Amino acid sequence: MKNQSNATLTEEQEEAVNELGSALVVCKTRKDFDRIIDRLHGLISFRFWVLLIVRLNEDGSMSEDHHFVLNYPDEFTLGYGACRFELIDFVMLTNFAPDSFGAFQHWAQTYREVEERKEQIDPTLYSMHHKFLKYVAQWGILKDGYSVGASGKFGEETWGSIFSLADDLSGRPEAEAILTRLKPYFIVAALKLFLK
Repeated sequence: MKNQSNATLTEEQEEAVNELGSALVVCKTRKDFDRIIDRLHGLISFRFWVLLIVRLNEDGSMSEDHHFVLNYPDEFTLGYGACRFELIDFVMLTNFAPDSFGAFQHWAQTYREVEERKEQIDPTLYSMHHKFLKYVAQWGILKDGYSVGASGKFGEETWGSIFSLADDLSGRPEAEAILTRLKPYFIVAALKLFLK
């Protein structure tokens, strides 16, 4: 999985990314975070977003302890949680896998890679993956997206994050460069928003 973009940002974009990183470091409230998302929308086109953090177990796997902020429809989010789709969503699984932890993902590429290696995937997991894709399709949202993640410490605990943008997306090279630059700042903001 590719981890760095070759895109060169303009001086104006570089300045905006630096300002967003600084804003994420001092972000204290949901209202602050919403303003940052509005500013990010000026750099990258998207319709939906989510920031999730999860406490990581000693072996690096995801625990049940998680927090999130998002703008997905409430009914969609409730169904996602009730079905425990985070356990079979390959974007989530890839983000928290040791060999690809936090790497930039273009969802279409992630799902293509799943299809390319379907013979190596547990048949039950693969079947559940398609159930998840059908669930997403019935909502007509989250057709494609970008995600990045990072890890950070809060006290003695290690937390992992995933920040995702979906639908009505900007071109990949610039979005990848911007999100890759901002990913360590999203975990800083998330730890302060959820665990203060």
